[in-house]
Amino acid sequence: MIRWFLKYKKIIIGIPVFLVFFIISTILCYNAFLSRQMPPLQKWHTTLVTGEFHAAQYQKFKTVEEYLQEEKKLIQSYANFSALFFIKAENSKDLDEGNVTSALQQEFAQHNIHFSDKVSIEIKGKNDEWILADKESHFKYYLIKSPQGIAVFSSHDRTYNRYCSKSGSAQIDKNLSFHLNADKSNIKGGILLIHGLSDSPYHMADLAKTFANKNLYVLTLRLPGHGTIPAGLLDIAWQDWYAAVEFGVRMVQEHIKDKPFYIGGFSTGGALAVSYALKNLDSPNKVHGLFLFAPAIGLKSKMARFADWHKILSWMPYFSQFQWANIEPEYDSCKYNSFAKNAGDQIYLLTKANKALASSLREADKPKVPSLYAFQSTVDATVDPEALISLFEKIGNNTSTLYLFDINRSTEVLNFIRPEIIDKQAFVLHTKQFPSRLSLVTNKDSTDEKVIEYFFAPGSKDYSLSKATAIPLTESWPEQSYALSHICLTIAPDNPVYGQKSPWASIMPRGEKMVLWVSDADLTRIRYNPFFGFMQNQLENILTEK
Repeated sequence: MIRWFLKYKKIIIGIPVFLVFFIISTILCYNAFLSRQMPPLQKWHTTLVTGEFHAAQYQKFKTVEEYLQEEKKLIQSYANFSALFFIKAENSKDLDEGNVTSALQQEFAQHNIHFSDKVSIEIKGKNDEWILADKESHFKYYLIKSPQGIAVFSSHDRTYNRYCSKSGSAQIDKNLSFHLNADKSNIKGGILLIHGLSDSPYHMADLAKTFANKNLYVLTLRLPGHGTIPAGLLDIAWQDWYAAVEFGVRMVQEHIKDKPFYIGGFSTGGALAVSYALKNLDSPNKVHGLFLFAPAIGLKSKMARFADWHKILSWMPYFSQFQWANIEPEYDSCKYNSFAKNAGDQIYLLTKANKALASSLREADKPKVPSLYAFQSTVDATVDPEALISLFEKIGNNTSTLYLFDINRSTEVLNFIRPEIIDKQAFVLHTKQFPSRLSLVTNKDSTDEKVIEYFFAPGSKDYSLSKATAIPLTESWPEQSYALSHICLTIAPDNPVYGQKSPWASIMPRGEKMVLWVSDADLTRIRYNPFFGFMQNQLENILTEK
């Protein structure tokens, strides 16, 4: 038997190896062909971003103002990115309703676009947007005037397109880094705020005001690959994001000198904040406190570790869509809707590096870890709340606090919630002694939309709600809301883009499926945090104590 095995061992070992290889190859090829059923790639998916800041380039910036000027040039170059063509300002400064047709005829002709005699002009807004319609061909062109010139769009490109803005400046500003209290001389400290993956600095704007009102210098930084076009995330690395964080830390600390320094981050920004804090426990640039908002300590998707496998096939033009996890219309002016698989791979690598950092932390170093103040929904489709709890159990101290937002547990809502989600509260009420303060915001009772805070002191032995300190709150669940979403946590209810009175809140999808261009799942996701006031009060109290 042994002799027979030795004779055929290569075959015996080779068969399982071949089967594994065959199965993996089949799955990979199947998904590659499946990706071709996604919507066609637009030029904002295929054009590589030039001029983006990578790790080595952050060393050249000496001041925040110098950086902001260079960043604005980069972002401006991608405004109105989908225009068919652009007419420079010197050719458009005197255009009005009377002469726009004749003045543009030559430009259109150069691009092989010709009109019949039945051309009409409709003026919208303050003479900064025209609709040029050819009644014979039933085709429209949108002409958008700005100080830089006129951008020309087809009617198809104009629909739900973040790269076609009436003024251009509003869209650009929301994607730029910004700082607050830069001219104040009596600041009490400083904070660096870092946004999430595929987002923009605007997603941290409401929090920035909260920290600025507590007399902190606030720098909210754009991460490389963001704010331009979705293709910006095709070739970025998490080390580029980390280099941006180090630059931001340097800028804040140069501004505040020896005053307390904090870092706050949402999602990927939270992971970067944790990474910096743990790597700099003994540094002069150490962090005095970490503010984390749905931080990416662990990812919900178990497939994230395979995110880079697409590279085996996606280098071929035929499988170019395989580089993308999803391809969506780009209608959000502050966030990419399409998601590059490379971005998923980079955040997976970052969370993996953070896990190794936390695991390798020596007992002697744990007292050096800054206090953690984290806000997290118990249900999250993007990040894993249990990973955040595990992080607290590893490095949290008795001055740290974990704030958890439960699902809406009113009886009417619970009838529609999955049973395993209803039981999710069980992982909060665990039997272990939690090293930090724990706060759970949940319904006052099953008949009430009003919420209450249950507070547990560090090291509590019993996490039953009956043993907690109950603190009444003024907030309630909004009508027809059943949970917070990952993307809503940092957004205030009065936010003009995502808040209660924004277009997002006014759209209630009712109709037939497979009709909307916009994903119905995307529309049902709550975009603002109804408990932002509670969170704001907690942040103010923490900073007052410090």
